[in-house]
Amino acid sequence: MPDDLHRLGAEIADLKRRLDQLTRSTQLGSSSIENGAIQVYDATGSLRAVIGQQPDGTTGAIPVNGPPPPAPSPPLVAPIIGGLTVTWDGGWASANAVGDLARIQVHLLTSATAEPDLRNPDATIESQSGASTPVLCRSYDPVWVRLVAVNTSGTPGPASIAVQGTPRRLVATDMYEGTLTAKEIKAGSLTVDSMDVNSLRAGLFTAGSVTADMLTADAVNGKTIKGVHIIGVQIDGAVLRTGDSGSRVEITQVPASDTQPTTGQVRLLSGAATEVSPAALYSAYDAATNKSTLRLQSAELTAPTPPGAAAVSFSGPPVYPGASLSMWSEPNKGRLEMSATEIVSNAQSTLFGSLPFDRIDIKSGGSINARDRKDQPVAVYFHNRFFVDPEGWIGLYNQGWKAPSLGVNWAHWGASFDRVAYRIYPDRTVGVRGILKRTAKSAAVNGEELFTVPADAWPANGYTQQFPLVVMPTGALGTASALVSVNLNPKTGAVTFSNISQAAGTQLASGNGYVNLSIRYPLD
Repeated sequence: MPDDLHRLGAEIADLKRRLDQLTRSTQLGSSSIENGAIQVYDATGSLRAVIGQQPDGTTGAIPVNGPPPPAPSPPLVAPIIGGLTVTWDGGWASANAVGDLARIQVHLLTSATAEPDLRNPDATIESQSGASTPVLCRSYDPVWVRLVAVNTSGTPGPASIAVQGTPRRLVATDMYEGTLTAKEIKAGSLTVDSMDVNSLRAGLFTAGSVTADMLTADAVNGKTIKGVHIIGVQIDGAVLRTGDSGSRVEITQVPASDTQPTTGQVRLLSGAATEVSPAALYSAYDAATNKSTLRLQSAELTAPTPPGAAAVSFSGPPVYPGASLSMWSEPNKGRLEMSATEIVSNAQSTLFGSLPFDRIDIKSGGSINARDRKDQPVAVYFHNRFFVDPEGWIGLYNQGWKAPSLGVNWAHWGASFDRVAYRIYPDRTVGVRGILKRTAKSAAVNGEELFTVPADAWPANGYTQQFPLVVMPTGALGTASALVSVNLNPKTGAVTFSNISQAAGTQLASGNGYVNLSIRYPLD
């Protein structure tokens, strides 16, 4: 047992000796990185570098999350032609040199307080100890220059103090009077192709600098003059047109002929192959009649020929005739004449004439017809009341047969017999028809009301109208009919008995007598 304890103590002492040797010796000299990288962290635990294989497959030591560099010292700015020379002296505004500096960005700004766009520098300085670089300017206006330092981690620092600079011109105004003369310009060196639009303007030419002997025939034409504004120009003896072919407008004068005096015209050509004569606007004066006529003429066309189709006839394709509108004045009269095979007016209301010319004349044989949107014949209305239907019958709007108010002792005969009704005719007469039956089994007396017509059917002359009626019996065949007379009150429209024969009174008292109405009276 003592031997075992002695051996165990020796082994523990040997292990302690070997552990001390391992902790005192350097292990990295015999170590390697297999397909990986070592990450370097600072005291705060932030990643600062990656040594070894990088995520993109490359190998090296890459700085990460480096602190932003301080602001560079103010730049030195000197003018050059069309730009500036910017110099950085390698110094810093408030610190020593930066160990991980990548480059210095150069920014041209419009004001001293403008912030640089770090994604779009105007130039860069790659030297860590300072250098100069030329920078082109976009204009000759003053600009402000600021520098920004960027470290190897891609982190930018604050911008430097702004320094103003102004680009230099070649001369005071680049080009001035006498800079370029005829001897400096080679013949043919300035052509239309070598000059921008508006490069030569009226303000660049002095009066008389371009004379007629300098221009050859056709030197100035529609191909070389574009966007010109001509003011106060008189053009005599010419045809003005907007094009040589196709759709165009022509303004010209038409010489006198045997049938027409000299006239000016505006021709509106569509360019269509079927156009025989274009639309035109004419103005002509005839001294013999002191007549000035303005005429608007539509185009005359021929029918288009389908591709591959043969000629329709020896006379050629059908012609689409033109229509015209002419206006002229006569003594105390203004005339307007429309000439067309058909005139269509699409308007909510159409007015013809005014006092004292309040009339419409239609020559003998003329016809007025009306059609709906489906081209079907419909009635023609006048003053919204009088109308003529397509069959030629005359009537009044909303004046069909209407039922009057019947007296308390009276009713329609009923069944298939004609009901009591009235209507107003276009000749201003009123008609009453139908079979009226007395229902009361009492003696009929004068003044008893049979029925009443409304106010629009009252006689306007104020006279009482009287009508004879026949009372028909309902008894056996051969029973004689009896006569009565009724009055129409022009102030109430009531139709009442005025005279009843004994036979009629007997039949009416039975409750079955009836009257066959057939009345016609004037309103006026």
